[in-house]
Amino acid sequence: MQRKRHTPDLKAKVALEALKGMTAFLRTQEENVNPKRVCRLFRTMGLEAIYPKPKLSQPSDNSRRSLSAQGTRH
Repeated sequence: MQRKRHTPDLKAKVALEALKGMTAFLRTQEENVNPKRVCRLFRTMGLEAIYPKPKLSQPSDNSRRSLSAQGTRH
């Protein structure tokens, strides 16, 4: 498949900002692709879009309040 051979070269030219960005870029190169197809190509090639990940290791304000409320109930 020509797209798979093309994508590593594109990685050097275009920052992989997001799925939509790469989809738009491929469409300017006259490739008929949709975001689902680009996502599947990313997955098969082991690539990830660059965006802030959720901070799951940091407790939210609500969890701190509930822990302090539980500690005072004896």
